[in-house]
Amino acid sequence: MPYSSWTGGSGSFFSLSEGLTNQQVLDIVHDDEGFMWVATELGLNRFAGKAFKPYYASKKKDGNTVNSNEINTLLHDDNKLYIGTRADGLNVLDLKTNKFSYYVHDPADPKSIATNDITDMIRARDGGLWLATYHQGIQYFDPVSKEFQHFNRSNLPGFPENSIWSLAEDRKGMLYVGHVKEGLTILDPVRRSLKQLTYQNSGAEFPDNEVKVLFCDQYGNIWIGTRKGLAVYHTASGQLKHISLASSSKNANEPFIYAIQEIGGNFG
Repeated sequence: MPYSSWTGGSGSFFSLSEGLTNQQVLDIVHDDEGFMWVATELGLNRFAGKAFKPYYASKKKDGNTVNSNEINTLLHDDNKLYIGTRADGLNVLDLKTNKFSYYVHDPADPKSIATNDITDMIRARDGGLWLATYHQGIQYFDPVSKEFQHFNRSNLPGFPENSIWSLAEDRKGMLYVGHVKEGLTILDPVRRSLKQLTYQNSGAEFPDNEVKVLFCDQYGNIWIGTRKGLAVYHTASGQLKHISLASSSKNANEPFIYAIQEIGGNFG
């Protein structure tokens, strides 16, 4: 769910007047230097204390800025800012050199990204990146070789759907895949085996088959945010439990969960 602005912990309120390129904010990350990076539907923004520095797409694609203004998701890792765009692949900003690299689908290269639409990104336990896409399933990106591996219906028998909103990884390296319409897939990337959890096969414990957000907590449990409420999957026991939030919602219905955060052992 896009934010119309961002409110910091001290109560600060940031909007277009501070130089934010667009009010539809889709993701926020912080780097090791204290800068805040903001993804919007109209450009990338860096905030450094008083105002935003915008990064708009350029037709030159010369490494000095992003290749798309429509940005879905951000990830900061190892002095790099990974930028998942809506239709122009993966951008990587080297924060030491301030240069951008671009990774887009090349039909002639089977090791390129399989599609240019990225909906989520997480760091893999082995140092790579897992990317969710809307049209071609999961992509694994190796930052050293700069190559992609594809996990989708074309090479994973039984994989229910290539349209994905969210990803999470547990301590054992199992990958949790939140689908747009087909619930949750638990994938072992090494054995390439999978298990699917849906409303149909899990009863009332799985709220809805549209899984918008996934989160791995400090104990390794996977929290599942859906269109109709929240559930948690206990990885040690394999048990799934619905967490009812209807009593705290305005209309007494289970809410659409867009984001999950753990603060001091509590979730919000």
